[in-house]
Amino acid sequence: MIEVVTFVVTHGTGSPDGWRDRVLETARSEADTGVDPIVAAGHTHGRVDETVAGVRVLNPGSETGASPAERATMYVATVEDGEYEVVLLTA
Repeated sequence: MIEVVTFVVTHGTGSPDGWRDRVLETARSEADTGVDPIVAAGHTHGRVDETVAGVRVLNPGSETGASPAERATMYVATVEDGEYEVVLLTA
């Protein structure tokens, strides 16, 4: 059996307060595979890599180092045979 890896990508909106809740809501509503998705969202420029209620939440921070980020960061995701790896790159 091949497992499905589902990514949901959204910019993110609104104030930093409630950001995770809005991102999780978007991930759950857009992923219809029955598998917990991985969601990549931005907007706050704060780097995040955590699992909340089964959903892996990623925020690359800022690819340009824009405030409040202290340096440029991004994630690279690789998917192979139903498994994924996420690597943080920094400048």
